[in-house]
Amino acid sequence: MAGRARAVTPEQFGEWVRLIVEPVVKEKAAISVDVGKAGRSTVLLTLSVAQTDRRHIVGRGGAVIWPLRMLVAAVGAACGRQVVLELEDEARGQ
Repeated sequence: MAGRARAVTPEQFGEWVRLIVEPVVKEKAAISVDVGKAGRSTVLLTLSVAQTDRRHIVGRGGAVIWPLRMLVAAVGAACGRQVVLELEDEARGQ
């Protein structure tokens, strides 16, 4: 059907985030995206990067992470899912 997004698995969302983040960080081997569920249609992605790369992911005043979260949420909505992106320290409450 035209205009309808194909089904995307939670793991594919995680891999997609990894591909977006790779050019932004220096320590690419330290990138980790844990995929979890928070309900029937909610996917929780927890992004972990090297401590020295956190500033590149967050950006000034959230200038990088905020649009990334919006993009992930928009793609998720197009696929009929709620997708939430958190940084590892946020997920742990730090």
